[in-house]
Amino acid sequence: MTNKDIASQLKLIGQLKELHREDPFRAKAYYNASFQVSRFTQPLIEMSEDDILRFPKIGKGLAQKIHRALKDGFFIDLETYLSITPSSVLEMLSIKNMGPSKLKVLWKEHNITTTDALLTLCEENKLAAISGFGAKTQDAIKASILFSKQNEGKILLASALQITNQLQHDILQDIDPNLFCIVGQMAMQNNIIDHIEFITSSTQIKSLVEDYVHTHVLAVKTTVYLVEKADFSYEKFMRSSSQAHVKMLDHIPPKKEWVSSEDLYKKNKMPYIILPMRNGKDEFKWGKKYSPEQVVSFSDLKGALHNHSTYSDGQHTLKDMADASKALGLHYFGIADHSKTAVYANGLSIARLEKQIIEIDQLNTGYTDFQVLKGTESDILGDGSLDYPSDVLDRLDYVVASIHNGFNMSKEKATQRLIKAIEHPNTSILGHLSGRLLLRRKSYELDYEKITDACISNKVAIEINANPNRLDIDWSYIFKAMDKGAYFSINSDAHHKDSLSDMQYGVYSAQKAGLIKQRVINSFALNDLMLFFKK
Repeated sequence: MTNKDIASQLKLIGQLKELHREDPFRAKAYYNASFQVSRFTQPLIEMSEDDILRFPKIGKGLAQKIHRALKDGFFIDLETYLSITPSSVLEMLSIKNMGPSKLKVLWKEHNITTTDALLTLCEENKLAAISGFGAKTQDAIKASILFSKQNEGKILLASALQITNQLQHDILQDIDPNLFCIVGQMAMQNNIIDHIEFITSSTQIKSLVEDYVHTHVLAVKTTVYLVEKADFSYEKFMRSSSQAHVKMLDHIPPKKEWVSSEDLYKKNKMPYIILPMRNGKDEFKWGKKYSPEQVVSFSDLKGALHNHSTYSDGQHTLKDMADASKALGLHYFGIADHSKTAVYANGLSIARLEKQIIEIDQLNTGYTDFQVLKGTESDILGDGSLDYPSDVLDRLDYVVASIHNGFNMSKEKATQRLIKAIEHPNTSILGHLSGRLLLRRKSYELDYEKITDACISNKVAIEINANPNRLDIDWSYIFKAMDKGAYFSINSDAHHKDSLSDMQYGVYSAQKAGLIKQRVINSFALNDLMLFFKK
């Protein structure tokens, strides 16, 4: 079991204790232990019971249970609770705005045991009448259920890549790419995948993949198409281009006359469009100004600018994160730990920020051809102001300004709040501006044109948050903003040194939109980046 598994199960035990009306202080102990474990950098499996006991807020009893679970592969307490909790009730715990205390009322007092029954209660306007809920909570729960239903059978691109990488590792090593390849949504690097598709000209490979899919019961629809070897290039193009993109082409030769996708664009007197961009949107407008060679790639990135350490809610020290960045071949590492308002994320007081600044100066004396930059992820407050005074922000190299609370805003309020933050003289990068969490939380409504104009006017880069759960901003917005003159920063928002490479997912979104490397500030050499920040 990994640390993540243990933390997740501790949290679930706390929720189930609360759900089954046990002592709330015992539930809180499990929540606290879950939080502590999530911050451990050393694998728990390597620790003794005494090692675990040394961590704050983990008593002897819990340390014993964790140590036992690591040996057994499960918590006895959790197995007990799961045996007395209907699976449909357990599923309801994942509904946003539905904590254990609310679920306990619905289950124990009103016999609501399924998500569908809860949705009916909302649609009949009956949930609002139950004590502890109300109209706003009813609307929020209904929206959460409907959002989840709309996303059933869908997974993140990162999850889909794990599946296909594992499949290829297990059964398709060293396969000729002319015999087998990924097509469809994954080839186009879509943020969300509801269908994994392959083509092959080998009946043996088709059978192997289908057996693997059947055995592993994948979480998303998977199809293997058998095609003639002579038609492989044609099928790859047709199955990895949107219908809208194909319709933009005047002439599509029949299979027998097909040569290559490069030849296709030439015959249509159109610029070549790379595979991820064949979306049927602005790709040919893009092709009149830019070329495929200009599109950003992971190797173009010279630094990581939005990252967290153990100073706030990260899992590794500042030096660990910096060393891991250097090991990736990056030239600079920017720390942007949470600011003082983010109490939930151990946000830094001014005194702790000053301590971090001193540590950064000390670290930089030990590096050659590498530098740690001083930043912060400053909370955008409700009125659009930042939560450190300007004299503190002036001491930093850059500022990532982000919203972390108050998501229930009108379009006008959200737009005004962000624009005020953009106009702050210290703001350098606008962090995860839409607030979305893929498959979990919708973005708030925004006037993107006004925000783009404000970023351009104030020399503020727009973040492409590469956390695979966010991928915020959406790729469909990037080209329009770039074409107007906007700059971007592809950031992993890493809380763990292994997550620094998540910048690749941001690159996938950037490539889908045709973002050129000249507009990505963390592809700049350090001197050019510092000039951008000073402007």
